[in-house]
Amino acid sequence: MKSLLKIMCTVFLMAPIAAQAKVSEQDIFSKASIHILRIDFTGTHSAYDEGVQSTATGFWLGGKTKLIVTNAHVASPGNPGTYYATDTQGRKFKLKLVYSNPLVDLAYMKPEDDMIQQPTSTYEYNTQVQENARVFMTGNNGGQGILQQTGAISDVYSIGLAQYPLHTLVMSLNSKGGASGSPVLDENGKMIGINYAASKVSALSVPVSYMIEDLQYLLKGEIPPKFDVGITLSPMSISDARRYYDFPNQDVVAYNKRFPGAKSRMLKVGVMIAGSGATKHFQPGDFVTHVNGQEIGPDLFSYMRLLNQSGGKRIEIRVVRLGKIIDLKMTPYDLNAFQCREIMVVGESILTQVDQRTALRTSLPLGSVGSFSNPAGSVLPADYFSFNGSKERIVGLVKILDHPIKTLDDVEHILPALIAKGTFHFQYINHGLFSLSGRPAMNASISTSYADYERDLYQPPMRIKWDFATSSWSKRVIAEK
Repeated sequence: MKSLLKIMCTVFLMAPIAAQAKVSEQDIFSKASIHILRIDFTGTHSAYDEGVQSTATGFWLGGKTKLIVTNAHVASPGNPGTYYATDTQGRKFKLKLVYSNPLVDLAYMKPEDDMIQQPTSTYEYNTQVQENARVFMTGNNGGQGILQQTGAISDVYSIGLAQYPLHTLVMSLNSKGGASGSPVLDENGKMIGINYAASKVSALSVPVSYMIEDLQYLLKGEIPPKFDVGITLSPMSISDARRYYDFPNQDVVAYNKRFPGAKSRMLKVGVMIAGSGATKHFQPGDFVTHVNGQEIGPDLFSYMRLLNQSGGKRIEIRVVRLGKIIDLKMTPYDLNAFQCREIMVVGESILTQVDQRTALRTSLPLGSVGSFSNPAGSVLPADYFSFNGSKERIVGLVKILDHPIKTLDDVEHILPALIAKGTFHFQYINHGLFSLSGRPAMNASISTSYADYERDLYQPPMRIKWDFATSSWSKRVIAEK
């Protein structure tokens, strides 16, 4: 990690945002606030049913780079639309997406107008965070403008679920809607993380290490390498691992010294992503202890970093399975290739490729075709169910008429005949809840339904695709004849 910080300091030619000595809250706020941006999004379609309007926070990295950092749930290829930033001087300018991390809740943007000026000051980073340390979050908290909240770190090795399970800093800090993407600073004004979620009593932050890793590539105009093996990991105490999974005896005191803040926890395999091939190697309840010979302890960031550094080449992962040490050899797959960056709109229904995020939510195989965001009146049934106030639709297409559906190209190929016919049936799997006699039910077997395509009621079918090279979305109308 020290080498990463050295690289970042060399690239940025850093002027520190705060002195090395502890500084006042007012000084931290005044120096951080000039970097803060309000980000507003307006769109017409979404792959994830996250709505077509939102307000959040972003921040300039400053110095020589034009990059702006926010959350991936704020800006992603699966949410085509228009993004605007408003700075502390009231300037409003249009943004374009540069990159969205497929596993971690981080996204990177820049102004469409190269003449927009960013702050000359830059952030320093602290990757060695300790429990009970005092922290400050500056952002558009509650949508009420730029505010500073004060709190303390309560857990340095938590795992939170945003798009996907990620290493999370938990803070006793008052965070509300609109604060997503806010930088979190320590008492020396150094950045330790980026806020991404909150509850009534705490806030969750992406450790700044994830951002540093991405910036090594983005600052050179390269796409950060992202690889995975298709498992989720969650913490479990060593004592529970012994009790329930026959984990061998271990010197807990020495373990906690090697990983300060570990609280005697290690990483246990939970869910395996459909279509990833993980079931060929892992079993639920395996404990992952090493990657390529390096002990990872409870550190999910280290696990992800080592997979990314593999470059997609064969790796060795050591697991403890029911008391036995097993070294598994496998080849990670490219997550950027599975990132949702294209949607198809047919009769107002939205179809998309299943990425890691939706595969986890649904058990649909990676790369298959799913529908997760259909407005009322769309050609596919909009049988939403409500969960904590949000509406969800989780459908995987199997067949349309007698044509198997494996890719969006398969759908486009049969569209002319389907639209000309005007009526069709389809097979699907509903991976969400549905109403059965007025009560919630779930049955993930193949079902069939039918639909009418009224050409005069719908806009022509189209495909909207995000291009890494141009940092923009393109729209292509699909021929109906």
